[in-house]
Amino acid sequence: RVATWNIMGPMALFNVAVTAVTLPRLIRSGADAALLPTSRRFLEHFVAMELIGDFFLYVGHRILHEWLWDYHKFHHSISTPTPVSTACIDPLDATVQAGLPRLAAAVMTQPHPLTFCAYLMASVAENVLNHSGLDHWFTNLLFLKMLPFRASVAVHDAHHKYSNYPKNAKNFGENFWLWDWAFGSLGKVGEATRHRCETERLAKICR
Repeated sequence: RVATWNIMGPMALFNVAVTAVTLPRLIRSGADAALLPTSRRFLEHFVAMELIGDFFLYVGHRILHEWLWDYHKFHHSISTPTPVSTACIDPLDATVQAGLPRLAAAVMTQPHPLTFCAYLMASVAENVLNHSGLDHWFTNLLFLKMLPFRASVAVHDAHHKYSNYPKNAKNFGENFWLWDWAFGSLGKVGEATRHRCETERLAKICR
């Protein structure tokens, strides 16, 4: 019931309304005005938004742990995440680590509307996967999690398992472990999921 209220209540509707009103004004008129983006522009903007969005997600996620834990602890009340638990999030939490990072990615990239829609769908889908505990070769292939700097499902599982507290938490990034490595917050993955290769690869980096 609380999750339903969070994703369909006043704050969620407010976020949708603000995005609908502000985004057309923040993206320059005429940017990628063609009916369809070229393949090259699509790929360039999509990859850029993935990186920018995940960086600001990292920043927002860390802020929530360090200074806004009262709004984030509801999401961490679930020690073993499931796809449904993606909806178990406070509206302010969702704004800080989802709405604002995606908005920033769009403003900084100035993408074609279809590219932005594809990015939003991929971002939400990967967020659900990262809370599924499902670490299988097919899903890793589908979401390209075998590429350099990409974080496996094990990374976010470990965040829920080992970082259910406000200060000095680890593994804030969801789609890339690059930011955690760069800013000293890359932690152990352990056996949160069945994926052994990622555990060994991150262990070498953390040494």
